[in-house]
Amino acid sequence: MNLQARMIDAVIAAIYARYSTDLQHESSIEDQVGMCERFAASSGWSLGDEHIFCDRARSGATLHKRHGIQALMAAAQRREFTVLIVENLSRLSRDNADMQALFKRLKAYGVTIYEASSAQKVSSLDAGLKGIIAQAQREQTADMVRRGMEGIVRAGRSAGGKIFGYRSLPKLMSTSAPKGGELEIVEEEAAVVREIWTRYADGESPADIAGDLNRRGVKAPRGEHWNASTITGERKRGSGILNNERYVGVSVWKKNEMALHLDTGNRISTPKSPEEWVRVDVPHLRIVAPHLHERVRARQRQLASPDRKGGNKASRVFSGLLVCGSCGGKIVVKGRDHRSGRVRVQCSRKKENRGCPDPRSYNVDEIEARVLAKLRAELAQPDLIREFIDAYAAEMNRLAKSSGPTARTELEEMITAADAEIRRLTRWFIDGTGDTAEIEAAIDRQNRRKKELQSRLVGMAAAHPVSLHPASMERYLGAVEELHEVIGGSGTSEPAKVIREVIEAIVVTPAGTSNNRHTTPPVIEVRGYLDRLLGLETLTLVPVGVSSGSGGGT
Repeated sequence: MNLQARMIDAVIAAIYARYSTDLQHESSIEDQVGMCERFAASSGWSLGDEHIFCDRARSGATLHKRHGIQALMAAAQRREFTVLIVENLSRLSRDNADMQALFKRLKAYGVTIYEASSAQKVSSLDAGLKGIIAQAQREQTADMVRRGMEGIVRAGRSAGGKIFGYRSLPKLMSTSAPKGGELEIVEEEAAVVREIWTRYADGESPADIAGDLNRRGVKAPRGEHWNASTITGERKRGSGILNNERYVGVSVWKKNEMALHLDTGNRISTPKSPEEWVRVDVPHLRIVAPHLHERVRARQRQLASPDRKGGNKASRVFSGLLVCGSCGGKIVVKGRDHRSGRVRVQCSRKKENRGCPDPRSYNVDEIEARVLAKLRAELAQPDLIREFIDAYAAEMNRLAKSSGPTARTELEEMITAADAEIRRLTRWFIDGTGDTAEIEAAIDRQNRRKKELQSRLVGMAAAHPVSLHPASMERYLGAVEELHEVIGGSGTSEPAKVIREVIEAIVVTPAGTSNNRHTTPPVIEVRGYLDRLLGLETLTLVPVGVSSGSGGGT
């Protein structure tokens, strides 16, 4: 017997059960389902396993990431049942706005809600009042938890979370045994902490320290590999090995405030001002000595000072455009050569964790000079890029001739259909109908398909001649000439802005072998937007030029 025939003969019921955190026992789900099943049986309603929906260890504060409630709403929309049974209405949601939205939508789908605990039908008044009460209880519970955690911290214990250098003591029942949240030092990890602080205070870079720890196979805090950021963290948030005040005997709590993102349901962290932090002395947990603490803070202050030598570099002409040909990482400023004072650049992955296979450094002014010389040569001699223009025009004309009105109409109809599907999927996502992960993936697929169709449609443009625009050529050539006279100038100057319009990336690839790596210049490839020179709206990525000349690396 199919579902529609069953619904004519009997009332089809569904059950929804949820428990909120991993701290609650999973049997809570079975207990809720059992109570609802007994209520359905006593009411004479039909119930199948396919209509039992559950969310385990999911908060009622949001509908996001609750696959059970999303599957329930999808089945309700398909009119698979007419009665929904919950142990208590708060199982549906502990957010009043979400509660009202669920109640309204289920009512529109012809579904009546019943509470098994009270054996009563849920009215709109019940949904309103109980929604307010459920949210108030959730917020009150959260406040109580925060107050309890603050009490634990003020007692010198940990409110939770694994901290490198410490482990939690087992919680026992005797009065002399440790209470929950008490920590002890793990000497093996504490030695690593002291090593990091000492080496940093002695002037070593975080990247050098991280690279050495990785080579030695020292376990990182999260079990992966060490990075410079693992060590330095963020001073404002008090994160990173060097900023964790517990290592100097101070426990700090309430550094960040957590909240749910309304659109994604993800927890987001916002740093609080230091005045709001809760600080408690825990001298028994000190790992780093006071004199070492002061040395590290002194170096951090020195490096943060805008007056220090080599601090706060001015933006360069090609800042952000240099790419390492060995690993694809961004090339960034390394510092100044201690003999010549020239600015050196190097792959950022070398600076972060020694991850680049060939991390040579270069004088940035030599790279700038070579790139500008190549651009000047090409822009001053338009014949050198005419072959690109001829090929571009031939391809555009071929596409225009091969695509008639029928093909264009079909593409336009397919784009319209993709648009409609994206809107439909977006409504489902907003309504919480179905699996959000699957819906997001479907929206992404439709967007990619739409872009592909639009690109094909653009290629069907009517044949038209393509030629160089003298005004554009003169504008870019003039900018190159100005910049060539002031190599090393600011990237915010007007000529720099003009020339950056036609450059997408500058790939610097080391050349030579270990025997001549110091004297062999790198290969430099300039990738840019030819269409900016042609005056076209569509941007097609083509090579502007490849050069290998002077300018060695180390």
